[in-house]
Formats: sequence, structure tokens, C-alpha cells
Amino acid sequence: MRKILLLCAAILAFSGELSEREKNEIALYEQILSSLKAEQIPQFIVGIVAGRLPYKIDEHTILNSLDANGVTLVGRFKLTDAPSRKISKFNAAQLEGLKREFIANGVGAICKNSAGAAILNKGVRLRGVYELGGRRAFEINADKSSCE
Repeated sequence: MRKILLLCAAILAFSGELSEREKNEIALYEQILSSLKAEQIPQFIVGIVAGRLPYKIDEHTILNSLDANGVTLVGRFKLTDAPSRKISKFNAAQLEGLKREFIANGVGAICKNSAGAAILNKGVRLRGVYELGGRRAFEINADKSSCE
């Protein structure tokens, strides 16, 4: 189950290094996802992941919830401070820089990931809503055009 969480996390936020076993399990999910219609994919992923949340993605990011809204998969993330970086102290410009970093790393990883790219190519849209201190910090969206 950790593997599908990693897949969803990669799809929504980041790309981590996967073991050979995790890659094999993701290949199985890729087969299942390839047989689904775009409108079925978000609900399928939510059904697998929802009971395992919240899920810590990295030292700064926790995936709190995952919802399906038509062909859109919506992840709600909580940003947290870490010893290496105090995000709660960021000003607006620094938060914009963090958003650009997440887009570069996250969307880039989605497009390089065969399952992520296939999902987007089917018409699924991804939305990540990031909150800091109980307030919306920023939102990141990805769709097929994100990988072009």
C-alpha cells in the first residue's frame, strides 16, 4: 500500500527513489489505471489511498486528504517547518519561490513517471492545495499540457 501512496504522492507532489519491489507494484497499478476511463481514475486512487491518510511525504509536506472531483484528483497538503527550513516564517515572495520549486520538482516528476504521464494524457487533472498555519498558501495544478 505504501507504493500506491508513493505513486499518488509522486503524482501530486514529489518524486522519491523507489525500490525494485515498489517499481514492480507500481507497474501493476499502471496496468489497472490503463484500463480505466479518465473519470474513473481519481475515484480509484482515492479508494486506495484515503484510509491511509494523513501521509508524511517529506520533512515539509503532509498529505492530509485526497478527493475526486470528476476527472480532477485533489490533494490537500499541510506545510510544516523543519530544522533545515522554517516555512512558517516565509514571506509572500519566499512562498512563491517554494511553489515554483514544488512545480519544477513535482510536475517534472509526474511527467517523467510513466504512470503519472499516462494519467494526465488520459485527461485526468491534478490539483494540490497547500496550507500553512491553517491558511491556503498556494495551489498547484497539472494536466496534459503540463508535460508538453
